[in-house]
Amino acid sequence: MDFILLKNAITAIDGNEQIAENQARSFLEMPLDFQAVVESWLNGREEDYLFRDVSISMIQKKEGCSYFEALSRMKLFIKKPELADGYKYWRPVNKDRGR
Repeated sequence: MDFILLKNAITAIDGNEQIAENQARSFLEMPLDFQAVVESWLNGREEDYLFRDVSISMIQKKEGCSYFEALSRMKLFIKKPELADGYKYWRPVNKDRGR
């Protein structure tokens, strides 16, 4: 995976070059199968990825977030697998409840 291309893509989203550089480096430390998913994203494709019964599409649905945000969350779960185990059962707070 091309570090500069990844850093520039993250900078375009985040706007902070230093944060983008740190995030790009951390993506390059991930397992190769996950790096392949990130590389697909750089090439315009949003592939799903499953880790400990948590998928990118599940993260997007639960959190209402972008694909990149879900990739970042998945990166956290890969680094700390115990968080993925709990995430399967987590339910987002419904802010509209009671209206």
